[in-house]
Amino acid sequence: MSLINYLGEDKIFVDANIFLFHAFNNLEYSEECTTFLKRIEKGEIIAVINPVIIDEILFKILMAEVSKLISKPSLWDLKKKLRENDKEFIGSAYKPVKEYKDYLTELTNGGLIVSELNWKNAVDSVAIGEKYGLLTSDAFHLATMKQNGIKHIATNDSDFDHVDFLTIWKPQRRMIQHIKSTE
Repeated sequence: MSLINYLGEDKIFVDANIFLFHAFNNLEYSEECTTFLKRIEKGEIIAVINPVIIDEILFKILMAEVSKLISKPSLWDLKKKLRENDKEFIGSAYKPVKEYKDYLTELTNGGLIVSELNWKNAVDSVAIGEKYGLLTSDAFHLATMKQNGIKHIATNDSDFDHVDFLTIWKPQRRMIQHIKSTE
């Protein structure tokens, strides 16, 4: 189902990719994801995430920024640079992370709920991951959804397509016109 058509009558779990399309201004999906997030900000939609989603978002934003600052970025190179305690590098790398954390905080003043994780989520996520063949982080998301009675998910991740209790809301690809150069 198209994300833009979600009416917001029930709570919806929001996968990290929806935020990342917005954060990175993705040409194909950003517009629809941004519209959806604005509805959450206004409280028109009650959305749920968990700390795993926050980690996924902020880590990818950090790595994207680091890729601008380090010639051959890797997790190991990032850890090395952080251990060097170069305040200028760390400040530059964390600037967009802090900005997006502030944006998420704004969303929690609207319709975004951050569900806490607990041991039951971890136990449930193992069974869910095995049943549906999911990565552990995606299984944690489903455990969070089950705990909160949520049947709707906003995502562009096809790994959820075969989960029988979900209604999936995906952003629709925006057609991008390629302009040929006439040089």
